[in-house]
Amino acid sequence: MITVESLYDYDNFKILLDRHFTEEQMAIENNVIPLTDNIIYHIVMKNYNIVKTIFSITSNSIINSIKPEFTDEILNFDPIIVKQFKEQNNFVDTCDFDDGFYIYLGSRNAFASNFGFNVYSPSINQFIIAVFETINSIKFIGGGKGSFVIFKPVKNPDNYYENLSKNIFSGVVASRKDFFSNPKNSKYIIKVLEQDSDYYLNIIKQISEENIKLQDRIKNAEYQNYLSAQMTWR
Repeated sequence: MITVESLYDYDNFKILLDRHFTEEQMAIENNVIPLTDNIIYHIVMKNYNIVKTIFSITSNSIINSIKPEFTDEILNFDPIIVKQFKEQNNFVDTCDFDDGFYIYLGSRNAFASNFGFNVYSPSINQFIIAVFETINSIKFIGGGKGSFVIFKPVKNPDNYYENLSKNIFSGVVASRKDFFSNPKNSKYIIKVLEQDSDYYLNIIKQISEENIKLQDRIKNAEYQNYLSAQMTWR
């Protein structure tokens, strides 16, 4: 079982992330499209319905070009506003298809489920998000648990692990350890531990239910064998 403490190891953390964000997942079928300047503009202006429209008319392709049928309302954007957004979020100078940024349509929980992070405990997910935020590779957009997720997949060997140096990673680990050792944060820490407890209790419940089903199958198989043996002797 994976624990947060095991992920404090740099190599272990990279191994875990290598299991996610496959090329096949970077497609409209999974509510994922490349991030473009016009999408950024509509995100900043909170034109979320327009962004959803872009999703609905984007072709099923990893590398997409803007289609002619997009209206002027969708295509037009203010480059100054886009530049300000990138600067404020420490994104690269240009955020086109070659930069590896994508946008996901859905909440934070849906994002975790779509990319397989829901199999980990809440504390593990929080640590992963903390690392992503440190290297400016993820941003949640919208109210509540988020309507969109802007992210840069880990499957980008040209720059991802360069951004996630051992020094940066060690800084995230040290910050987390300091936070959880500070009595002032006890209220939040208790909440996280409660969430982890619920997560592991649910796993135990699922295993117990599967074990009961397995035991029933074994008993049924033994009974069928018994009946078969009785018929053979007759």
